[in-house]
Amino acid sequence: MDKQFLVVEKIENGHAYCEDSAKNIIMIPLLNLPKNIKENDCIRILENGYMIDEELTQNRKKNIVNLSKSLFK
Repeated sequence: MDKQFLVVEKIENGHAYCEDSAKNIIMIPLLNLPKNIKENDCIRILENGYMIDEELTQNRKKNIVNLSKSLFK
């Protein structure tokens, strides 16, 4: 995953706990993120804030489903 992307691991107490490509957890106040953010979304870091990357989120979900299918054959 590109360094400019984070994955929302959990949302709790007004913060999103996000993981970067190095597996570091970064806590971001929900006020700084798009209003429709949810767990497992991939977000892109921009100069003036954050944006949900719908394409990356969908690709990541498809990869997880495919991995699960291959494990449970």
